[in-house]
Amino acid sequence: MKHFVIIDSGRTIAAFKSGQVLASNTGITNMSTREAERLDQDMDNLSVFWGGPTGARHIYMNTTKAPFDNADVRRAVHLALYRQPIIETMSAGRDSIGYLNPPGFWYSRTQEEYDQLPGYRELNGKKHPDDIAEARRLLQEAGLPPNLKVTLSTRNCCAYGDISVLVKQQLEENLGWDIDLQTWESAAGFKAYFAGDFQFLIQGSRLSSTSPDVVHSSWVKGAVPQWVGGGRGKFFAVEGVKDLFDKQLHEPDPEKRKVLLTQLADTLYDGGSATATLFWNTRHWPVANRIQNFNFTLEGRTWEHVWCDPAC
Repeated sequence: MKHFVIIDSGRTIAAFKSGQVLASNTGITNMSTREAERLDQDMDNLSVFWGGPTGARHIYMNTTKAPFDNADVRRAVHLALYRQPIIETMSAGRDSIGYLNPPGFWYSRTQEEYDQLPGYRELNGKKHPDDIAEARRLLQEAGLPPNLKVTLSTRNCCAYGDISVLVKQQLEENLGWDIDLQTWESAAGFKAYFAGDFQFLIQGSRLSSTSPDVVHSSWVKGAVPQWVGGGRGKFFAVEGVKDLFDKQLHEPDPEKRKVLLTQLADTLYDGGSATATLFWNTRHWPVANRIQNFNFTLEGRTWEHVWCDPAC
């Protein structure tokens, strides 16, 4: 088995089309959802396996560095984001809007309820003007200049660079900020993140299951984060949610537990969540048709019983 590290999404697509590569080694590539759909449509000898909303793309704000040490500033970012155009650009509408509780699970709000939440009011193709006005008010109250200069960081991975460009455009327009983009090679990016050497960043998360314990464990200070490594618990966790997390963890009644989980999500938001979720992304795993006995799994697989026909 040969593995190739391919950073550029265009090069990834070319490698599949030329037959240089026959599959990705997990259910994620550097292609966006939209690019993976096009590859699926363009190639008769390849299939793309699709998974559910088991991962998300976020803006993570470092609560130990200005200006994101201020909860009102973090709330302003959440309010100013216009998520649906980002989803349309990245996935042609296939991905789901980024609520704190992922949509469609037993503990989720209804779509009608989500559509009325501040920051998510994006009906009829428009961003609610009250959300932008409130975001600007919060920044003014925090004493920040309208042309605040900040740096948005990203690793060279997983279409994060494309997302960062869209986020930069939105926050500059809606908040008046002057945003520099900083892109790292993936390993260098992780090193900087774990050291807290950033202001705010674009990064994905993965769920090992759809349990609310997994979804919410990263927001509790001191919990083991679902995101790779230990940095998130130190730099992103928000105080004030641990009691609610512990209560829902030990609540056997699903309806009562759902109430607690809704309260937990609201507490995170009201307290200035250090995470502004952009969207829940569908997983894509491109596999050439001559690979036999392949089954989609959430994060990885063993390959002992997979073969090629004809030979790879």
